[in-house]
Amino acid sequence: LIDWLKIYDEPLDVTTNVKDYSVKYVDGVYRLVAKNYVAQIGEGESAQKFESLQEAVSACGTGTNTITLLADCGEDVTIKQEEGVNVIIDGDGFAYSGTFTIHGNARYEGAETLTFQNINFVTDKAGHYFIDSNSTGSVERYAHNVTVNNCNFKATGAGVNSAAAMRIRQGFDIAIIGGTFTNLHSALQAYGNTGITVDGVTIEGGKNGISAGTSTGVVIKNSTIDVTGYGVRAD
Repeated sequence: LIDWLKIYDEPLDVTTNVKDYSVKYVDGVYRLVAKNYVAQIGEGESAQKFESLQEAVSACGTGTNTITLLADCGEDVTIKQEEGVNVIIDGDGFAYSGTFTIHGNARYEGAETLTFQNINFVTDKAGHYFIDSNSTGSVERYAHNVTVNNCNFKATGAGVNSAAAMRIRQGFDIAIIGGTFTNLHSALQAYGNTGITVDGVTIEGGKNGISAGTSTGVVIKNSTIDVTGYGVRAD
C-alpha cells in the first residue's frame, strides 16, 4: 500500500467484499471501516445495499422495487409516488421509529402502489406520526394505492395516547390489513379520503381507534378495537 495509507492491521477475511468497507481517517490513522447498511433493494449477491433508507427509496425505478430493512432504523423518509414506480418496504421484523412522509404528486388516478409490510413501528415521542400524508399542497397531496400489511405500531413513554400510526388527507385507496396498534392516540386519522379498507387489525390500550371524517367508501371488518375513547368516528 502507499506509505501514507495506514490500514487497520487486523486482516480481512478473504471472502470480504471490499465494497462493504470505506476508508476513513480515524484518530490519525486511515482505517477500513465496515459500512452500516440499513436497507437493500433486491436479494442475494445482486442486492443493492444502502447506508440510508432515504437513499434506497430515492434509488427506486420503474417496476416493482422491494426494499428490505437490514437493521432498526429511526430515519425520517420522504416517499414521492411516481408514475410506474411501485415500492414495497419490508421491515423483516426490524423496528422503525421515524416518519414516512408520502407525497402523492397529485396523481390521484395513478396506478403505482406503495406497500409497508412486516415493520415494527415504535416511538416514545409525543405527537409522533409514523406514516403521514397531511399536505394540501398541489404537488404533495393525494397519496394513493397505499397498503399497510402485517405491521405493528406501538407507543411507549411520552408517546402513549399521543402518537398516531397514520394520518392521510385526501388519499385514494388506502388499505390496512392485519397488524396491531397499541397505546396510540389513534390508528388512523383520515380526512376526505376516497376508499379506505381496514381488515383484521387489533387496536388496543390507547385513546382512540379510527377517524374517517368526510371520507367515503370506508370498510372496517374482522377487527377488534378496545380503547378508552371512540372506536370509529365518521363525522
